[in-house]
Amino acid sequence: MKSQALESYLYGNPERVAEIRQAQKANEQRREAKRPTLSLKPRDGGWSEARKRAEALFSPADPFSVD
Repeated sequence: MKSQALESYLYGNPERVAEIRQAQKANEQRREAKRPTLSLKPRDGGWSEARKRAEALFSPADPFSVD
């Protein structure tokens, strides 16, 4: 078994060390949990005109257009 260097806080009270490791593991699991995605339904059955204009700005150009 290969020994590894310990952080300074790991040389203290073994109960405290176990508590810290458990907290770190819990935080890691929380970060890895899938976060829900927020989504909104379009109002009045469609996107607003401002949204449509904004989308048009960032849509790819037609490769056969002569603009």
